[in-house]
Amino acid sequence: KEGLAGVMQLYSNKDLDGHIRGEAGLTYARLIQIYQQLNIYPEYKQVDVETVYKDIIKLVPTDLKACLAAMHLSEIYFRQSLKDKNDKAVNFLEDFLQSYNGPKKNTIPVHIVVGDFYIELKDDYQKSFKHLQAAYDIGITNDLLKRKTLFRIGRTCDIKLNKVDLARKYYRQFIS
Repeated sequence: KEGLAGVMQLYSNKDLDGHIRGEAGLTYARLIQIYQQLNIYPEYKQVDVETVYKDIIKLVPTDLKACLAAMHLSEIYFRQSLKDKNDKAVNFLEDFLQSYNGPKKNTIPVHIVVGDFYIELKDDYQKSFKHLQAAYDIGITNDLLKRKTLFRIGRTCDIKLNKVDLARKYYRQFIS
């Protein structure tokens, strides 16, 4: 609890650099979001992490922290979308990606998440493919994630989109 209070103080301190405040805000909001999801520490149940994530996106709009805040915020919207049968999570991330002006490499995890959302919420494999391909084309640096994404792209082309020649291309890259 003392650690959360400390990062909240850093996040709230308007005299600090935005990047430090953004990092502190991410830590604070993500931990509380996890506590809320696990239904532990009831004293944090009413904390509005959505507002913190939105603030981080405004505070450091071209930083990786903005992308991470958008991903964590979209998780809240995803849960709402499942319950209410709406597209809030997908629409939010699509809008975020359209307006994000930072380095494209920062958007890789956002593309992967929205690709998952398209399948889970809309059963839309074409749009999922588009985002997974974008993540791959931008340049996934983690080898395991890169290979997993390549296989998913190939499998989506093969099984869901009936683009066998394109699937072969990605399968070949996967096995090489």
